[in-house]
Order: sequence, then structure tokens, then C-alpha cells
Amino acid sequence: MKFTINLFRLGWPFLALIVGLNPVGLSRALAQTNGVNQPLRLDDALRLALSRNPEIRRNLARVEAATGRADQAGRWPNPELELVAEDVPGRSGELSESKTLIGVAQTVPFPGKPKAERAIGRHGLRAQEAERAAGEIALVRDVKLAFWKVLATEAELQVTRELTAMAESSARLARVRVESGELAYPAQLRAEVEWEQARNEARNAQQSVALARQELARLIGQPDLQEAPVAGTLDEIAGEPPMRRRPADWPMHHPDLQAGRARMAEASAATRRAALAPYPDVRLSVAGGRDGAADASIMEFRIGLPLPIFDRAKGNRQEAEARFTEAEAQLQATELRLRRDWDAAAERYHTAVAQVTRCREQILPKATEALQLVQTGFEYGKFGFLDLLDTQRTVAEARLAYQRQLFELHAAEVELEALLGAPVESFPPPTLNPTP
Repeated sequence: MKFTINLFRLGWPFLALIVGLNPVGLSRALAQTNGVNQPLRLDDALRLALSRNPEIRRNLARVEAATGRADQAGRWPNPELELVAEDVPGRSGELSESKTLIGVAQTVPFPGKPKAERAIGRHGLRAQEAERAAGEIALVRDVKLAFWKVLATEAELQVTRELTAMAESSARLARVRVESGELAYPAQLRAEVEWEQARNEARNAQQSVALARQELARLIGQPDLQEAPVAGTLDEIAGEPPMRRRPADWPMHHPDLQAGRARMAEASAATRRAALAPYPDVRLSVAGGRDGAADASIMEFRIGLPLPIFDRAKGNRQEAEARFTEAEAQLQATELRLRRDWDAAAERYHTAVAQVTRCREQILPKATEALQLVQTGFEYGKFGFLDLLDTQRTVAEARLAYQRQLFELHAAEVELEALLGAPVESFPPPTLNPTP
């Protein structure tokens, strides 16, 4: 049987919707309206996270800081106004008999230094913008995973509650039949143990739901949404799956690699700037005034040139070269990591597809049919009470496994989407036919 999957997704176009929206009003409306909690949808959670998550705000501030550095880089120092009085008579102290000058001094950077500094600022800004984009992609991935986790834990909680209700009913039935002599007392003990185990599992599931909700609220940056109901189900999957294999050039467009290349270019520019450090900047000054003693106008020109005798910036050059090697190695490591993560996520996705297919098309139908047969047979005395308990437990475990496999499927798809750095639907998806 052919089975194709396309997970419920928003993709990146929703980022354009952020403009003009009021996240504060949205969060308040979601938190409570007329005293009733409103369902939190995935697109609402993403919009709130992208506007309120502290790490997003931190990354935006870093981009602003990098913009300022890039704007400041390579600028010449301001000229200096100089007022000079020379040869002032020691006894009279009259300035009219001294040399008085007024002029301007300007430090002229060595050729190539301002250009290298502007390149450092420009590449640093590009790297920071790419890191901001990578942070947004990671946040969207984490919010989606947290959202699916809430849905998965709530579905598991529902299953455990149903199992608890069945176990309670079975325990009460066992007690009645033991009292009537139809069952032995060990059967009642077995039923009561099953009931207690089901109650423990329900309590554990309730705790898992609370933890999942806390994580989602933390990522959104909106603690008051921790108790808001979440809209959607994990079983909303139909259509085409993501691509079977990655595009040949996909790493080139990933923000992590864009940031790595920008950091490498920044380090290269810093190496060029460090190589120019031993060459001194020239200080030029010109001044005009009057020689009071000679009653004559005078002009004065000065050139200041630092002598690189004690400090030739050898350590700066060594550090810059090491930083470049570090950036180059980091870029290579990032590319290897992305390719490794892609292979792992793709294998995880295809495995999850096969598991969901097998569970939904074979295991769950057979388990449900078996429970119906055992229940009917139990009523007619063809199956024992322990057979009924075992079958109920088997069906509950199959349903729990199915919810976990659905979450695994969503998680793998979201990971692939994040690794692409672009919406999965922007590439033509092939048909996937997993083998049962």
C-alpha cells in the first residue's frame, strides 16, 4: 500500500507576517479572553517566540552592535586644533613678545589600514546577520519540537487515562466475580495491580505534559501561556514527504556556513590589517602665527612619525594568523557537522515513516480487533479474565507507541527543515513508499 506523508508545516513565509502584528496583544488574547483560555496555534507560538524570545532579542542587539562597528571602522581620526605659545619672556610673561601659533594637526593612517578595517567591520556584520538567521531557524525548530511534544504528551495522557478507566472497571469486575466465586482471588490481585500501574502511568504522563508546556512557554518567552490549550493533533499528516536526498549545493545556503565563511573573511581581513600594524601612521600639522619679538608673521609645518623599534606588532600578526586558521577549521567542522546531521535526520525520518506506516496500518487495527474479539469471547466465557487484562494492556501500549512514533516523525521532519535552512516545500519532493 502506498503511503505518503507531508507534515503540517508553516514554512518560512510566516516570518513576513510578523510585521504589523502586535505580539503583546496577541499573547494577552491567547492567554485569556472572557476568562476562558484560548487555543494556542503553532503559528501563534512561532510569532510570539520570534518577537519575545530573549535569545532573539540578544541576537538583534548583536547585529545592531556589529552595524555600529562596521560604520565606525576605517574612519580617520578627527583633526586636532593646536594653540601654541613659544619663547614667552620669563620675567614679563607678555605674550606679545612670544611666538604664538594656531594650527591644525591630522593623523594620516598608513595606506591600506582603513580599507582593511572597513573589510573587518563589513564581514563581521555579515557574520552576525547570518548567526542571527541561524538563531531564528534553531528557535523555529525548537518551538515546533516543543509544540509537538506537548501534543504527544497530551495524547499519551489521554491514552493512560483511558487505560486507567478500563483497569478500574476491570478491578471492580474482578472483585465482584471473586465474591461470587467465578474467579480466584489472584485474578483480583492482578487486576488491582494493573489498575495501580495505570494510575502511576497517568500521573507520570501528567508530569510530562507539565514539563512540555513549561518548555514551550520558555521558548516563547511568555510564561502566562503555560496553561493555554494547544490546538492540533499529531495525526494531521497527509500528502508528500520531504525530499529523499539533499540538494547538491544545500550547505552553501545554510546560515551556519554563511556565518563561517564571513568569519573566515573577517579573519583574513584582520590578518591583512595586522601585517600593516608595524608601518606607522604619519602625523601632519600646519600652524600660522606671529613672532612678537621680531614683529613678523610665521608659518610652521611639522611631521610626526613613530619609530617601530620596540613594538613591531609581531604578537598581533601571530594572533591574527591563528584566528584565521581557527575560522577555517571551524568552517570545515560546521560543514561536516551539517552533512552528518542531515544523514542522521534523513535516516531517522525514513525509519519513522516505516514505523508509523506499520503501526497505523497493521499493528493498531490488529490490536483493536484482538481486543474486540477477547471482550466478546470473555462475555461468552471463551477467554479468561487475565486474557482480557493482557489484551487491554497490549492495545494501550500500541497506542502509546504510535503517539511516540508520530512525534518522532514530526521531530525528524522539523530537523530536516532546519538543516536545509529553507522550507522543505521549496524543493520538489519525491514519492516515498516505505516497505511494511
